[in-house]
Amino acid sequence: LESYRFALSRYPELVEALDAGYAGGGMDGALAAVADAVAARAIERGVGIMQAASWYGRAGKADETLEWLERAYDSGAPDLIYVAIRPEFEFLYDDPRFAEFLARLSLTVPERK
Repeated sequence: LESYRFALSRYPELVEALDAGYAGGGMDGALAAVADAVAARAIERGVGIMQAASWYGRAGKADETLEWLERAYDSGAPDLIYVAIRPEFEFLYDDPRFAEFLARLSLTVPERK
């Protein structure tokens, strides 16, 4: 929790969301609360789409992660080239929707060791 607090320290509203989410649902709740806050900022400001996908990925929320990856795709986010190897998306490797998404990017799910 402390490492997330430090990483988010420049964004008091995200630290607040982290703490409130943690109080209500432990680490899963904290990550989901930050994801929701980042998503709200992305909608409001029109930036941060990949960050929202990443936070939903950290929270293990497949539907929301894929929704925000789709938004990133639609906006032409350049960071999508790394989506197959970013650890926050590993939980999607067995999801056929993720494999289909990667195929549109001419990417594949990495082989597991």
